[in-house]
Amino acid sequence: VDIDWEFPTDTVQGGNYALLLKACREALDNYAKRNKQNYHYELTVAASAGAIHYKLQDLKAMDKYLDAWHLMSYDLYGAWG
Repeated sequence: VDIDWEFPTDTVQGGNYALLLKACREALDNYAKRNKQNYHYELTVAASAGAIHYKLQDLKAMDKYLDAWHLMSYDLYGAWG
């Protein structure tokens, strides 16, 4: 599952993003256990490479629940391109 939230606009939303990822990670792991699957469902995010966005997110908290980060750099310096 890849989640693309464009973009948390303040630190409250950034913190909620980490909580969303935690809930998704727990749901995926519980689903695999309930169905007796020897499988790890991957959880990833598509995240902005621009500091204006990632400074609002709790990257350390988010990273605990993720298998990979996909950085989007197309709007690194602005959305005018």
